[in-house]
Amino acid sequence: MSEHPPALVTTSPRRLLILATERPVLGSMAEGFARQLSPEDCRVWLAAEPRPAVHELAIQVMSEAGIDIANLEPTPLDAVPLAEVDTVLVFGAGPLPALPDLAPGVRRITWPLDDPMAAPAAERVDAFREMRDEIRWRMASLWPRGD
Repeated sequence: MSEHPPALVTTSPRRLLILATERPVLGSMAEGFARQLSPEDCRVWLAAEPRPAVHELAIQVMSEAGIDIANLEPTPLDAVPLAEVDTVLVFGAGPLPALPDLAPGVRRITWPLDDPMAAPAAERVDAFREMRDEIRWRMASLWPRGD
């Protein structure tokens, strides 16, 4: 990935829903970074349907970054208090699922990042590392001053 521009966030999320229906492996990494980078009063939910186990390569590359995601489990979407959510982050390029209980004005962010599982087997670990680094930068941009 190339150099990143400065973060442009007007209001940092306080109630973040990560939807990873197309890229659950990326959602797990994003949740790990969100929990590390967000303030203590921030709530984070990862929803992925179906609810896959965290991929072993995601666990490995996040461990290299000092973050343990081995025991993270997505929350079923119907168990997320949608009325509390202020930001929805979607991995993938598909349409957002219908979320009728979201409050008006909820910020929706889409990150159509590559799926590291699509990389050839010999390059897959490097693809996971590249996505980890990209997600780390993007998640840090949501809380640019730690707020």
